[in-house]
Amino acid sequence: MPSEIVLFWVVAVGFLLADNLVLLPVGADVLRFGRRGRWVYEPGNRLEARGRELIVLNPINLFDRAAVTSRALGKVDRRSFGAARRQVRRSLSLLNVFSWLGYAYLLTAVALASLSFEAHFGSVLVSFLLTHMVFAVISSMVLVLRRHDLALSPYQTFVHVVEALLVPAYTINLGKRLWHKQVLNLPAMTLGIRQAKRAKNEAERELLMHQLQERLALMEMNLADEAPKAEWLGDTVPPSRQAGQSQPSTPRELITEARACLMG
Repeated sequence: MPSEIVLFWVVAVGFLLADNLVLLPVGADVLRFGRRGRWVYEPGNRLEARGRELIVLNPINLFDRAAVTSRALGKVDRRSFGAARRQVRRSLSLLNVFSWLGYAYLLTAVALASLSFEAHFGSVLVSFLLTHMVFAVISSMVLVLRRHDLALSPYQTFVHVVEALLVPAYTINLGKRLWHKQVLNLPAMTLGIRQAKRAKNEAERELLMHQLQERLALMEMNLADEAPKAEWLGDTVPPSRQAGQSQPSTPRELITEARACLMG
């Protein structure tokens, strides 16, 4: 019996860990933001799955969220930047509510898991299911009432509600999951270069610049290994380029400009 109890909680933890894996679309990049909504670019080593990058969020920090961006490099358009900031600010308070609910649920689940080795497991399981239903219903009601803060359609809201009702880990991580499929029209790495150059701590700045250089080198190596694809870096030919003005438009040009900006 103890082995079956352990297996039950291991499976539950497995769902929670798996729900913190974010597989990026081809050509996309990612910014991370927490309780205050401040964007942070983390250029460190990333996992790869099926030729796509895999981001691992902190499963214990329910405020650790991924904001997927449409591309890695390119010009930061002021209008797109402002729209993205408004999108985050509009949804942040709601996401934080779900994260606090997730913490309350997680602490309750941990308490029940510790009791399951001393009390009757059947009683503990019933308590866990009741706890899940309470938090899932509360979270679903809040989501339905405030779905406009996240610009969710009725169908998208329905999907999130059903997932939260069926899987405890999805209810706990709702403050993260609601952003998994959102895409910001921004070049994440370009913002990361700005972040590195503005870092006040010299050791932190040097580390970030080193990691960014390595990431640029990896991008360049990927270009040599396979045919360049325009969508890989959100590559488009801007009107100013068509008019004869010199602006980077190919992946290699974007990488060269980013490296020069980083070293400048």
